Amino acid sequence: MNEPNAKVDARGLQCPLPVFHARDALFDMAPGELLEVLADDPQAPTDFEKWCPKNGHLLVTIDTRGRAFRILIKKGQEM
Repeated sequence: MNEPNAKVDARGLQCPLPVFHARDALFDMAPGELLEVLADDPQAPTDFEKWCPKNGHLLVTIDTRGRAFRILIKKGQEM
């Protein structure tokens, strides 16, 4: 897997803020680029599992790291 093109540290933020920060970061990225999101909100995995396909992005992986999550998203084509 390639290194992410951008990273968002959303640790300490509660739903829906991790998704909002990811959305803002993806806005400035090119299709196909990877975004890494770090979040510790227990709801974050479910939020991203629902949000990514609805917005044309690919949820590549969600890794659990202790009480936090590393979420990797591939930006989809412009909608």
